[in-house]
Amino acid sequence: QRQATQDLAHFCIERPPYGTLLDFGSIFTGCSSKQVWIEVGFGLGDNLLRLAAVKQNVNFLGAEVHSAGIGTLLQKMQTSIEKGVYYKDYDLYEEKDDTADQQPAVESSCNESETAFAALYDNLRIFLGDITKWIHYIPDASIEVVLVTFPDPFEGGLQWRLLQIHVIRDFARILSGCLYLATDHQGYFEWVIRNIELYNKQCSDRRIYERVDPTPNRRTW
Repeated sequence: QRQATQDLAHFCIERPPYGTLLDFGSIFTGCSSKQVWIEVGFGLGDNLLRLAAVKQNVNFLGAEVHSAGIGTLLQKMQTSIEKGVYYKDYDLYEEKDDTADQQPAVESSCNESETAFAALYDNLRIFLGDITKWIHYIPDASIEVVLVTFPDPFEGGLQWRLLQIHVIRDFARILSGCLYLATDHQGYFEWVIRNIELYNKQCSDRRIYERVDPTPNRRTW
């Protein structure tokens, strides 16, 4: 992992000077006009790697607080890059669907030269650390999707949970699309819904967040 972290350091974003914003045009040199998605708390990186391979028409940012998870992700990326194939040694879902690994037919505003598969994971970059320390550097309405995948419910200390009202507010600022939450903890889910409703009530002129119905297929995100 240490070697992978050194070799793939260019996939990790450096925090910009205080008071400035991230420039996705320079971060994603392959095609800056793509949508940008963020996965918060990517763990060992399997979901993030699969999304980056399947949705090559999207640029991905991954945020993770645990250095072991970051190292594992970079190690998987390094192995894939050395072999010249996308990482596939994961088992994210019980049900099998051969169509899930096919590239979706989506129009792109990039030139053919930009979308050619010249380098693996050109559409993936990594935030080192807590997303709440990075969010102030992200431009308004620049993120199409925020994915929060199985966050720690911190049953013994609610103050440590990720989706506090102020974080929900910050996500609303950077989002131009949807916030997705995946959790197997019913108490956490209900707590998040309460926080979202409280935030909506603070925005008296309009509801910022609305439930998506039906819920998008989990295999797509």
